[in-house]
Amino acid sequence: MRDATSRFPENGRRRGCSHRADQILEPLRTVAFAAETETDSQPARSDETTSGDMIYRRLGRTGERVSVIGVGGFHIGMQKDEKESIRIIRSAVDGGINFMDNCWDYNKGESEVRMGKALRDGYRAKSS
Repeated sequence: MRDATSRFPENGRRRGCSHRADQILEPLRTVAFAAETETDSQPARSDETTSGDMIYRRLGRTGERVSVIGVGGFHIGMQKDEKESIRIIRSAVDGGINFMDNCWDYNKGESEVRMGKALRDGYRAKSS
């Protein structure tokens, strides 16, 4: 049986990813590893697909294919440095996460602004 550290080399660190971003993403890696371990022993759902390390499912009747792990936007507006928020979101997208939640009311709109900036430069298309 593999463990989470062998699954994610160098403890999951990506180039340009801060230590704080690693701390935030580590629980996601653990959940992804647990989901993978669970699906290894059980038949996959008929609506599940995988790409790389990420598992995707259809979202209700929309037909959209979303990652089983999402990124909530509430915490994105809390970092002192906006660049750290952007690194967190982009690291998630690089890891295959395309399911993100946000609201105009999170941190007086700052979470939406930061997520919007993170999805610039081709990251919006990459998350589709």
